[in-house]
Amino acid sequence: MPKSKQTGKKAASSASKTLINKSTGKDSKSGSGSALSQRKAHEKKTSESAAEDASKVLGDGRTSKTSKTASASALSQREGKTAKKKSGTKSIGARKTSPNSANKSTAKKSSAKTSGSAKNSGKPVAGTNSTRAKAKPKK
Repeated sequence: MPKSKQTGKKAASSASKTLINKSTGKDSKSGSGSALSQRKAHEKKTSESAAEDASKVLGDGRTSKTSKTASASALSQREGKTAKKKSGTKSIGARKTSPNSANKSTAKKSSAKTSGSAKNSGKPVAGTNSTRAKAKPKK
């Protein structure tokens, strides 16, 4: 049997603050309510709808740290559901890329400038302003 989880003191405090705040959104309150209900209840688990709401909260950049703490607690107590991996993609940190895509910006940057010896040879270096105004001799 898997180890049962319960909401910790810090997450419960965050959940309480989130529920009290009048400007907090519905999704934040849903995740916070779930986390707070599991404060001292080993047998309770986060429902599917509360887990979806908590997931939205964690992905939203406008959400406060307090709401995210409570939502993370609720989401960690979801039982049995694992994220399905899309076929043909591999996870790199927080973003997904296609296995055939190359990082084009890195390739452009590395080929844009040549070695330092180009300065000495008088040849213009790619990516620099080669049409500089030359100083005119005084008459």
